[in-house]
Amino acid sequence: GADQLTDLLERAEMTHVALLTREPLRLLLANIPELPGAADAELALGAVVRHGQLAVAGAR
Repeated sequence: GADQLTDLLERAEMTHVALLTREPLRLLLANIPELPGAADAELALGAVVRHGQLAVAGAR
């Protein structure tokens, strides 16, 4: 659950997680530093996540 996810983020030194697929479970982990302009980085991450979801869906 949530504790396992928190542990994974801490061990991998990541700040964000996104669900790519539920079955099988595929997660995208990313490290986005808290800097001015980080909102732009989060928008870019959203695009990366969507691209990953589409790539996984196309590989099925």
